[in-house]
Amino acid sequence: MARTLDQTQALDRFLAAVERRAFRMACVATRSEDDALDLVQEAMLKLVQHYSDRDETQWGPLFQRILQSKIRDWYRRTTVRNRWRTWLRWGADESRETDPLDAVPDVSMPAVDDQVAHTGARPARWKTPCARCRCGNSKCFFCGSGKNMTWRKPRA
Repeated sequence: MARTLDQTQALDRFLAAVERRAFRMACVATRSEDDALDLVQEAMLKLVQHYSDRDETQWGPLFQRILQSKIRDWYRRTTVRNRWRTWLRWGADESRETDPLDAVPDVSMPAVDDQVAHTGARPARWKTPCARCRCGNSKCFFCGSGKNMTWRKPRA
């Protein structure tokens, strides 16, 4: 439907009046001025394209509803993007990223790992040497061959 000059001027006045408040609302919601500008611009464009032929009294509620819908859609898109970014980044370059559990020290047996891995020494708790892995313990706790492992009682 063709707009008259009066309708166009009224729409321009309306958009100029709500522009600052709409931008502020979008800034608070998105915490980004660039995203807020995009959202306000999209909301204004949709109002002009689809609802400019309506009565001037309806523009306020229509514009607020359009802006809120745009902000809600922005939240949804951002949430989905962040999920995918996190997921894709997690498996991206495993050689560069280390497993956070590797940095946690083993509190229960702090010296056993170092003894077995570096010196090949067998802790006094194991009865016989390993034939499966480098540590030399037959029922090795670390390589999994000692599922039914028997332990010596520590000397008092």
